[in-house]
Amino acid sequence: MEHLDNFDDLRRDPDPIRRGQRASILLAQYQQQATELARIRRLAIEEAHRDRGMSYTEIATALGLSKGRITQIRKTDAILPDANIPGDPS
Repeated sequence: MEHLDNFDDLRRDPDPIRRGQRASILLAQYQQQATELARIRRLAIEEAHRDRGMSYTEIATALGLSKGRITQIRKTDAILPDANIPGDPS
C-alpha cells in the first residue's frame, strides 16, 4: 500500500526537520480524508434509511456499529456541510 511506503520512507528520513515537515503534510492530508470519509459514511447511512427503508438499528448491525454510534454520527456529522462527492447527487 502506498501510504505504508510513505510511513516507511518518513521513518527512515535522517533529517528531523524534513521528517517533521513531511509528517505535518501527511497529517493534514489524512485529516482531510477522515473528514471526507465521515461525510460519505453519514450520507450512506441516510441513503440506506431513506432509499432502502432500513431502520437505524439494521444499519448499525450491517456496519458493525452500535445504534448509539449511528445516532452520534447522524447528530455530530450533521453539522458538517456536504462536500462535493463524486457520484453523489447532492
